[in-house]
Amino acid sequence: MRNHVAMAIVYGLLVAYSIVLLGIEWTTSQDYVRNFFTDVTGPVPFYAVNTTLSVSLLWGTALLFGVCAFCSREQKATTAQNFYLSQTAIFFWLGFDDRFQFHEKASAFLTIRDEWILLAVAGLELALLLKYSRVYLPKSANRYFISASLLFVGMIIVDGLFPHDLVLRLSSEDILKTWACFQFALAAWSTVTFQIRLLSGGGEESPDGLRSSSRLLGNSEQPVARSHDRVQILAVRNHS
Repeated sequence: MRNHVAMAIVYGLLVAYSIVLLGIEWTTSQDYVRNFFTDVTGPVPFYAVNTTLSVSLLWGTALLFGVCAFCSREQKATTAQNFYLSQTAIFFWLGFDDRFQFHEKASAFLTIRDEWILLAVAGLELALLLKYSRVYLPKSANRYFISASLLFVGMIIVDGLFPHDLVLRLSSEDILKTWACFQFALAAWSTVTFQIRLLSGGGEESPDGLRSSSRLLGNSEQPVARSHDRVQILAVRNHS
């Protein structure tokens, strides 16, 4: 039933999106609505390639954590599902912000430096990771998150403290961002492969030695016991 509701919501949003764009052309002109359909082009080949790459990595990360949330829902691990949904929302927002420069516009409206908005998001993410990362992320994902966080901090330092006309400042800032996005994507990939192995364990050891829920719990419970957050925690510890 939940899958049908989710699909209905997605289709509803897509229908609303389509109606809005059709309505814009109906009430204005083809030239005006072309602003929303135009390709990303510029004066040089591969125009805006770095932003395209970083946005793709961020939205890919959000999608992978969404798959993790689905796997956790199938196991009825509610807390794990909520954590993965929080990651989905944060990385979707980061991709949205990178593409549409939301934090720059918001900082101008709030009359604050744009770095503070990014730091607020980073603070929220850090709080979530400190509370849940050792519980619901495999060890490899934690390493990728640490690497990404250091790169992200480096990007903010370059953006906020270095002179804007300094040679290599712009390239360094954006390349650090792309490397951070790549590490985030690796963390999500590591987590989703772990979740898929956990979901399909079924009493046998997976290729990396991950054990089924009944063996993780140290008793003879049936695989249905896998539908608890405790099993998620024990599985992460065993995997790490």
